[in-house]
Amino acid sequence: MADVTESSIAIPASPDQVMAVIADFEKYLLEYEWPTENEVRWHLVSAQLLSAMDGSYVLTPTADGTDVSYRLAVDLRIPMIGLIKRKAEKTIVDRALQGLRARVVG
Repeated sequence: MADVTESSIAIPASPDQVMAVIADFEKYLLEYEWPTENEVRWHLVSAQLLSAMDGSYVLTPTADGTDVSYRLAVDLRIPMIGLIKRKAEKTIVDRALQGLRARVVG
């Protein structure tokens, strides 16, 4: 089982506005599902360097907008030191959240 990296960010927008930006994607090598209106999950269908990748966004309404939690678990086909892998995952998660905030807020 892959280790999971998680982080969150506050975005001054409604969950509907945030989810609209999250859901604005082309179909790549991922399979998506929406278990609730404020959550989206994805799973890797196929890739060369990755054996698995699972992620999710969970949106929680707040008085000031929306708290967004992003979880990511990645398994590589090649061996990698755990510390380096977790740092890379953390960088991916943090940049994704910052990018999402920038797209929603403008």
